[in-house]
This record gives sequence, C-alpha cells and structure tokens, in this order.
Amino acid sequence: MPLVYDDEAHAFSYQESDGDEILAASHPSYVPAAIRFLNSFNPIFRRAKQSSEFSFLLSLLGIRGTSDAGWDPFESTVDALQDVRDIFPSLSEKPVADHLALWVYGHIMEASEHYEILANMLSIAVGDAFNIDRFKDLRRGRAEPSPGKKIDRLSELASANGFSGAFDKLRATWDRDLRNAIFHSDYSLYGGQVRIRNPLRAYSRDQVYTLINRAIAFHQSLVTLRGMYIGSYKEPTIIPLHPSFKGAPGEKAIVIVRAGHGAVGMKSAWTRDERAAGRMSFRLGRFRREEIKMLDADPDLALLPAKVDKPYSG
Repeated sequence: MPLVYDDEAHAFSYQESDGDEILAASHPSYVPAAIRFLNSFNPIFRRAKQSSEFSFLLSLLGIRGTSDAGWDPFESTVDALQDVRDIFPSLSEKPVADHLALWVYGHIMEASEHYEILANMLSIAVGDAFNIDRFKDLRRGRAEPSPGKKIDRLSELASANGFSGAFDKLRATWDRDLRNAIFHSDYSLYGGQVRIRNPLRAYSRDQVYTLINRAIAFHQSLVTLRGMYIGSYKEPTIIPLHPSFKGAPGEKAIVIVRAGHGAVGMKSAWTRDERAAGRMSFRLGRFRREEIKMLDADPDLALLPAKVDKPYSG
C-alpha cells in the first residue's frame, strides 16, 4: 500500500495504486483499517521515543539479552506472511486459499510480539522501562494469555495514559470463536461460507475476509512503524540510558547503525581513554555474524556497512 506520512501532522494517509492486493482482491476493509491502526499507534510510538529513547529502541528491536541466530519470532512472522502474500495469487481460485487465509488470521492474532511491542510502548511512554514480558501476570502456569485478555490490557493502559480508543479497531478485529475454530480444525467451507460448530455460526465470505484483512492491516501497521523508526537512524547517535538500566553514573549509550537499514543496537558511549581507565562497557542489539567480528575488533565502531552475512542476535 502506498503510504504517505505527513511529518508536520504526524499522520498517515494513502494513495491508490493498481495491483495493491493483500489476501483478497483489494478488499475494501484493508486500507481504512491500516490507516486507523497507523494513526492510532504512531502517537504511542512517538511519545515512547520522547520519554526514553533507550527503552524505546530495546522494544523496537525486541532485545531480550544474549541469544544465537533464529530467536526472533516477529521477524519469522514477517517473513512467513510475506511468503504467503507472494504465493496467494496463484491459489486464489482454489479452496486452499481460504484455508490459508484463515491460518493467517489465527497466526497474526495469536502472535505474541505484536502485543509485547504495543504494551511496552504504552508503558515506556509514561516513564517505565522496557520489560521482556509485559503479560506475565496474566499467565496461568505456562499458558499464554488469550489475545482477548491482551487487548483488554492494552485498552486499559491506553485509556489510563491518554490514548483512549487506540485499540478499538483491534478489539473489532478479534473474534474468539473464529480463532478457536481455526486452531481446533473445527470449521468447514461450504457455498462461500465458513461454518463453525461451537457456537453454530455461518460467516459469509465478506465477513471472514473483513476480519482477515483487518488482521493483516494490524500486522502491517507494526511492520511499517517499526521499519520507519528503525530507519530514521541514519548515523550513530548518543542517547541517555533509562534510569533503571544499571550503568555507571553519567554513562550514555550510542546507537549502532547499519548503513541503509537503520538502528540495530546500542553500546556504551565511553571513549577509548575512558575504557582504558577502567570503564566497563555493554553492547546490546541484533547483529550479523560479520558485524559481531567488526564490533569486537573495533570498540569505537558504531556505523556498520550495508553488506554483511547471515543474521545473528546477541
């Protein structure tokens, strides 16, 4: 979708173009939902960045300590949905397309990282630090809270922090009965309908694809905002730590940037002399293997080249 962002109004709009298909042929629900999500979530992102750029970047990059490659579920979701989008036109006249579209709906609505990003941004916007598990208190044992409970929590946080109504469209996108039917294989396709048994209900094709395209719009709005803010870092920038981060008095962080991409991590902004005098350093981020080697070899390096090898998180 060709988005237009007004830097002065901090608002998104769109320009129509040919061939702009998602999972249905230019379904009318997609564009209004996408614009609504973007313009509801962007003020939250903006305030979080203003409140603590350090915590904002931790949430934006999804940094959860040290890990090896392949532990970023958000990136896997982005890749998977792009793959589905690429193959969907070739399946659009076959029943498997509807099954795949339903899977996409369930996958997006269940994806934990979407809700973690939004909950962190809401909390960081009012001064809290980044938290690796925002919904821990809602769990029962190891069971993940339902999307409905997470949406309720997000709505409560939004209302309490000056963002009332920011999650109304998301609430209208969530259908617990349809989700359960999808993941329990308890639905059937018949005559253009999706029929479920618990409770007994028949969804029209338009009802189903409205929910599916709203879900895709929800996902894509976060992909867009994440990419926009990551890409806004063109050069390494020195920023203050969040007060909760256990750095040395007066310590700051420098944002590590990959050329042509944007922010990929942060490290201590100590100078060479300060490090030689005994200042302890940290480094956080999502780096590639060759980048790790370059950063290890040159502790002052903060602008990485664009061309590197396979992803690595650390």
